[in-house]
Amino acid sequence: MKVEVINMIRYFELGLGNSVEENWENFDYSICIKAEREPSNFKEVNDFIKKDLQKLKYKTVVSITEISEYEAKNFFDWDAIMNAPVFK
Repeated sequence: MKVEVINMIRYFELGLGNSVEENWENFDYSICIKAEREPSNFKEVNDFIKKDLQKLKYKTVVSITEISEYEAKNFFDWDAIMNAPVFK
């Protein structure tokens, strides 16, 4: 019998800022990404959203917070989330 593993999609709010300080309370703007797993560190997620950081004129991710699908749908641009790549 073959068992199929289904990857659950998770959602993370990324707080963006221009400070190098990693502190979830001090971000200016946030975006949401969909992911198969939690990012291991800030460098990894900064690399994943590098183009977004440049486009939005922010230097770094300062916070990573897992949120529910409900929050992702209601507080962020759901169409943009669905059309964006999945963090793996």
